[in-house]
Amino acid sequence: MTTTDIQKTLTGVTVGLSVSATSEMAALGVNAAEVTHMKEVIAQHLLAQGCEIASEHASPCHACICIGGRTEGANGYYPSVFEDVLSTLQAEQPLYLSGVIGGAAEQVISALRQAVMPADFGQPWGDGQLPPKEIWKRLMSVGVAGLARHNGLSVAENEALFKATNMSQISEAVVLGLSRLRTANLP
Repeated sequence: MTTTDIQKTLTGVTVGLSVSATSEMAALGVNAAEVTHMKEVIAQHLLAQGCEIASEHASPCHACICIGGRTEGANGYYPSVFEDVLSTLQAEQPLYLSGVIGGAAEQVISALRQAVMPADFGQPWGDGQLPPKEIWKRLMSVGVAGLARHNGLSVAENEALFKATNMSQISEAVVLGLSRLRTANLP
């Protein structure tokens, strides 16, 4: 598929980019300027491929990318990355996860990989609709194979995305998955 074909295929696709907020950076041991740059690189690449970037999920999205995120404390029911993951999975929309800076996205990846829930998972959160153990069980029930069924990437490609440290690798994986889904007339 040529770049022009990809741009035509992805025109009108809105992607939510859920990345750690500046206030969460220190807790993750990450420089805020680096994460801002990461977000900009990914957004620029997706925009160049014809996608639109949603402002903090303010508008309906066709897909969601999650990187980092707070693991404790929440303004809503759960920290924002967990809310984004749960709502994206419930809507059966494409979800792309990178563990490049740890945080909530890395915990979601661990659950998808069938890891044992850490003792501190979900502590302390607000009065969520689901207890942390139920969230972990739901993520485990999806697994990496379930994630792959909805995001256009193979299990191996998702595993590579989980470990990707280069922003181009992350955005290229998202473009590949979305292109496959759109070509197959999904989302």
